[in-house]
Amino acid sequence: QVYWRHPGEYGKEDVLICHVSNFHPPDITITLLKNGE
Repeated sequence: QVYWRHPGEYGKEDVLICHVSNFHPPDITITLLKNGE
């Protein structure tokens, strides 16, 4: 699940929060890509 910390406003920076749960084994690596890069 990915969501913004604050309501988005065009042209202003914000923080994306990624919440990952229920993986087994629990040691995983998550990478957030912009436009597939």
